[in-house]
Amino acid sequence: VTKKGPTMTIIQSAKKFIFGGYTSVPWSSDCGPKKDTQAFLFTLTNPHNIPPTKYPINPAKTLNAVYHFYAGLIGYFVGGIL
Repeated sequence: VTKKGPTMTIIQSAKKFIFGGYTSVPWSSDCGPKKDTQAFLFTLTNPHNIPPTKYPINPAKTLNAVYHFYAGLIGYFVGGIL
């Protein structure tokens, strides 16, 4: 599954709230933080009545925008966004 991307993750919580994130960085088994100037988080529905909102990456945090981890399965973690 390496070299696949970009990726948008959409999550629906047990209470039916919808949120997620996006990274333009292709999937990789090269573990560690990845730079992404286009990464963002978003909320569509939430318990705080915030309207659908996109939260772009903080320009000072782009070097650690996402984190790739490989342990048989590839996954990414969004960090340093806000």
